[in-house]
Amino acid sequence: MAETNYSVRWNGTLRPATTGVFTFYADSDNKARIWVNGVQVVNKTTVGRSEVSGTISLNANQNYPVKVEYEHGTGVSNMHVKWSGPSLSKQVLR
Repeated sequence: MAETNYSVRWNGTLRPATTGVFTFYADSDNKARIWVNGVQVVNKTTVGRSEVSGTISLNANQNYPVKVEYEHGTGVSNMHVKWSGPSLSKQVLR
């Protein structure tokens, strides 16, 4: 039986190798939000599987706090966070 009606928050840090504009992607089946350095860059407010993205400028070799929130209703849960930027193809944020 699948769990229903829950939320999750992940906190971490990223350190880009280059300076420039980075894009963050939330691919989820429900509501999702992403903050980088205290700035909300993604706010997915719809239900149903889709990807929403947002951008932010970051400096090389600097640590940035990242917060991801996900709200799940019913059915199969899906939440994937990716990023891309200068010299960085779209990939899973680890």
